[in-house]
Amino acid sequence: MSSGNLKQRLDEVKSQISSKKNLEALADSIDDIMTEIFEGDLPTSVEDLVFVRDVAETGARIAAYQPNMESFVRYSMQLDSLNKNKPPLPPSDLSIHLKAVYLFAILSQKNYSLFNLLAEALTSAEKNTPYIKFACGISDQLHGSVYETLWMIREQLPSDLFEKFYDILCENHRDEIATYVGKGYISLSYADAAKFLILPSPSVETIRPLAQKHGWILNEAEGKVYFSATSSASASSSSSASSSEASSSSRLTKSVAMPSTLPSRQLIRTALQRAAEYEQIV
Repeated sequence: MSSGNLKQRLDEVKSQISSKKNLEALADSIDDIMTEIFEGDLPTSVEDLVFVRDVAETGARIAAYQPNMESFVRYSMQLDSLNKNKPPLPPSDLSIHLKAVYLFAILSQKNYSLFNLLAEALTSAEKNTPYIKFACGISDQLHGSVYETLWMIREQLPSDLFEKFYDILCENHRDEIATYVGKGYISLSYADAAKFLILPSPSVETIRPLAQKHGWILNEAEGKVYFSATSSASASSSSSASSSEASSSSRLTKSVAMPSTLPSRQLIRTALQRAAEYEQIV
């Protein structure tokens, strides 16, 4: 292994990762370096294996930023094998970090059985690290159908390596979130619905695909999503009532209207948990 040339090329790639630009070209460079390593004599010395691990860690970081799930899994498998080397290699600062990102990526794909298998194999020391605790904490929330906290997680991600997989996780769990929201609420403003459903914007164009899929009614005049045709019709009837029926209309409106702001976390949690329990019963 002509380590001098390969190390120089690896350093050049690593120096460009933080910009998160030209990621596809950087990924190709890492693939080329890894191919050249294994075209020659297999690396066996500790020094060579540490270098291979450095290449794999760099490839995993790039794949996480892209994101490229296939490449990320491939590099994660290589790292798992290298980290089990006997005798053990010197510790790497990125090892537990990337292992946690891998667990989070598995969650984003809704592969709970694999996640549980990998989580059970973690050592006590690994389970107590902040990165692993974060991934396992998200797993607990998903297992308990506590979806309402997902929209708050982006600001709490341990590092930017989790960001793309967070987006995938939200996308893959959005239907579950939408189902429980539809059962737990009569209506929400566009802004609250977008926040709750982890949508990129509160525009009607963004919300409409979900509304059509789940049979919701969009009232553009009010800027609200009604989760059943009955509640939408009731609201419309109330707003068009004559002044002579004001008091009756007011009572009807109070019976169907929801607060204009997003309910407290506790109220959201309670509603969704009850909806989840109802779903299990049905």
